[in-house]
Amino acid sequence: MLKYLFDVEFTDGSIYTQNAEDRSLTEPEKRSCFYDVQCMLDQGRKVKSFLLSDGNDTYLVDCTDGHFEINGKIFFMHERRDLTDFDLIFFRQHTHHFRMAATDVNEFDHEIVYRMGWQINVDGQNLQRVMEIL
Repeated sequence: MLKYLFDVEFTDGSIYTQNAEDRSLTEPEKRSCFYDVQCMLDQGRKVKSFLLSDGNDTYLVDCTDGHFEINGKIFFMHERRDLTDFDLIFFRQHTHHFRMAATDVNEFDHEIVYRMGWQINVDGQNLQRVMEIL
């Protein structure tokens, strides 16, 4: 079970909510919910904001001006306030820890780090800002 689930708000006002099973609505046997979001982006839809929540804490990236929020507290990780139309970055990094014995191998720990942020091309450079959530 995932600790954090996401909501994606698109610029057209629609919202996509990740389900607890993290199963794609279009390809539930093969894909995760983010596959559905990627399909929407491929169809030309734009992300307004991306929010992660565990029911207690919320983490948000706003793709219109690039600000971040933690529990409603707004902050920026860039100085250029004239930039707009940021592209979403989101992925989970899974780390598995194993205990190796003479006769078998057992997983004893599994950690997921969530990474969310944005990228934008400015003056020939790709700028990225990503926040890590444990």
